Amino acid sequence: MRRSAVNILVSAMLIVMSLQNVILAHHTYVTKYDPKKKITISGVIASVRYYNPHIHFTVSVPNRSGGETNWRVETESIQITRARGLTKAKLKVGRMVTIRGWRARSGGAEIGLNAIRFGRGGWIRVKSSPR
Repeated sequence: MRRSAVNILVSAMLIVMSLQNVILAHHTYVTKYDPKKKITISGVIASVRYYNPHIHFTVSVPNRSGGETNWRVETESIQITRARGLTKAKLKVGRMVTIRGWRARSGGAEIGLNAIRFGRGGWIRVKSSPR
């Protein structure tokens, strides 16, 4: 009986430890993006990657020097993003988009997605705050 209780305890601890990265991943959004630095960019989707639990994509944006800057965009969870209308059919390489979101605290070319608009269409609001 005692050995069975120890096995259950060890199993429970292993499960909690294995979920640690998933749990922490959902709590790093606010530490990564600054709620005081909301910005808007427009450009062409250069790549899309579904990396559970979020979608990551890059947008190629013309810069002041005549070149392009690839902005990395991170979405809310895949399930929430799809439920709000941002589907795989819409998020395609080569599409013109306008992105609103919170700039990364690092100051790099990275945004936490608030809303997206394809061409001149309506906005799809994905996340209301970076929290």
